[in-house]
Amino acid sequence: NKWQPRFWVLYSSGDLVYYTDELTMSAEGKCAAVAQIKETPISVLHGRTECKDCHFPNMVPDICCLGFITAGRTYYVYAASLEEVKQWKQAVASFTMPSQPSTPHSAG
Repeated sequence: NKWQPRFWVLYSSGDLVYYTDELTMSAEGKCAAVAQIKETPISVLHGRTECKDCHFPNMVPDICCLGFITAGRTYYVYAASLEEVKQWKQAVASFTMPSQPSTPHSAG
């Protein structure tokens, strides 16, 4: 497995998007993938045990491993910190819990 940096953005429209580089992301250029989670909610896996189908790099702490299960594909990512993991989980959950406002979040 060769891990490459990807730059993820969750827009308030419910589009979960990733870009291959920061320059493309900041220019709002062509994204590498889009999953619409507002219409089709996703599941979030957390930790190596739940993300058992993925081999994360050894340097990545267990608490920073995430998986986004969409209708078409599962995306495995890792966050820089537990705080970032919490932010992603809360942002994704905001689309399945209507009482919470949805706001854009990004991670690199």
